[in-house]
Amino acid sequence: MGDTSIPATADRLAEPFGDFSATLAAWAEAQPEQIALRDETGALSWAEMADRIERIAARLVEEAAHIFIDRAKLSELGEDSFAGLTRIVLDEGLDEWMAPAGTRAPAFAPEPKDAFNIIYSSGTTGTPKGIVHSHGMRWTQFASTANSYCASGLEVRALASTPLYSNTTMVAFLAPLLAGGMVRVVGKFDAGRWLAHAEQDRTTVTMLVPVQYQRLMDAPGLDDADLSALRLKYCTSAPFSAELKREVLARMPGALIEIYSMTEGGLVCLLPAHEFPDKLHTVGRPAPGSEVKVLDDDDREAPPGTAGNLVGRSATMMSGYRNQPGKTQEGYWTDPKTGEVWQRMGDIGRVDADGFVELVGRAKDMIISGGFNIYPVDLETELEKEAGVAEAAVIGVPSRKWGETPVGFVRLGADARDTETILAAVNARLGKTQRLAPKAFENRTARRSRAPRPARIDIKAAYALSRRGTDGVGGRGFGGRVSTRCLAPCETGRASGGEEAPTVLAPQGRTRMPPAQCTLKRVFLQEPIAMGGPDRRLECEIMLHRCERK
Repeated sequence: MGDTSIPATADRLAEPFGDFSATLAAWAEAQPEQIALRDETGALSWAEMADRIERIAARLVEEAAHIFIDRAKLSELGEDSFAGLTRIVLDEGLDEWMAPAGTRAPAFAPEPKDAFNIIYSSGTTGTPKGIVHSHGMRWTQFASTANSYCASGLEVRALASTPLYSNTTMVAFLAPLLAGGMVRVVGKFDAGRWLAHAEQDRTTVTMLVPVQYQRLMDAPGLDDADLSALRLKYCTSAPFSAELKREVLARMPGALIEIYSMTEGGLVCLLPAHEFPDKLHTVGRPAPGSEVKVLDDDDREAPPGTAGNLVGRSATMMSGYRNQPGKTQEGYWTDPKTGEVWQRMGDIGRVDADGFVELVGRAKDMIISGGFNIYPVDLETELEKEAGVAEAAVIGVPSRKWGETPVGFVRLGADARDTETILAAVNARLGKTQRLAPKAFENRTARRSRAPRPARIDIKAAYALSRRGTDGVGGRGFGGRVSTRCLAPCETGRASGGEEAPTVLAPQGRTRMPPAQCTLKRVFLQEPIAMGGPDRRLECEIMLHRCERK
């Protein structure tokens, strides 16, 4: 943690509210020569980091219309990007842009409700929304973590290997700095480099997303690496399978803590996986000060143990979406009994008898690939821009490399180009994290419901069944039982209301009959030889339960 003779600085962290910049300045004064930051190009002492913070802040006060970017990204976007803004190319002109050495920014004492940051997220619509977090929220979130580090006497040497613009990274960046520790920032993740840095720095704290843990498990040098200093490993941002948790626990030292929440805040669950090996299928219990409720589709509290829509509340909730009060309210649920505001988490889950939360599905139609959120509607829109593409659907399928990867399905007209050409054209327009998997892009004809977007679940179900046992696709969560919304009308002629219901998949002729009040919805897909399977017609029936009764 640096100089242990300076408890006064650490004592700040126990306060109900504090000033981030003042706390960092206090650490810099107490331990000026200690290393605060490292990267591939060198290191900054606490004194050097504090000086840069002041010089950058001083310039921002003078001129707020700016964009910070590195040369590689600017070259990718084009030199004429961001017209009207002052561009600061971080790896070329930052030092020249900053105020002169020794400059101090005007004093500023933030209030708890003041905005700390705005993080843009696309939500379920693909339209970016600015998530505003307050100083009070961030202090509650990170000062408590930093305080626990100091109280335990942990020498904080953190390894931050997720993107700096990500909400995830703040756990491995701000909390260690608030504790007076050292943070190494790495660029593009590479398992071999990560292991080398962890050995060299004697890393004690890290945050990784599940796909990074998987890559470490697959790395040939993992078992020979000296990770004995590692004390705390965090994981968040994407589904973390019980099997992968179990392997990480067996092969890497230190505690493993899974964090479940979302950028907007609300419910925060913690799973100390090393303490609860029988609960690895869950995301843990609500953290201190966090509460959870499970609602049915009518926004009424569901019976204990029943799966439903998760809502949560805690001290770590966003202030709202910037300039979008309507969208902000859509994300809230107000308890009719108490008037308390809860955040809709967008996930389907249940709470077991021990208070552990188990996720059983995502209400948000979203793919998480490599820790990044991908929204099918964005990719489907791009596919349907191509001439000859009559209809498109995009789903996420399991990927050992990325956790999930997006797969495109298209219904083509007679004048359509070949799928390889379509795929290349669409991927050229998409961001790197959005691109459709080249080996899984399929030209299939599906008899679909008239509603374009709900048919994703039909295709996902049939795809899972068709791929079961091949190419490592399928496995847990695919085939067998899945969860979807009831899309078929009941025999009464009335809609089922979109009630969440289990769906059973089976080959034609082996499906159990559904309740008399429900109908069957069929999906027909042609399995192409290119996917490695036989050239056959696959027919599967999706059984929809719990439709509206007469």
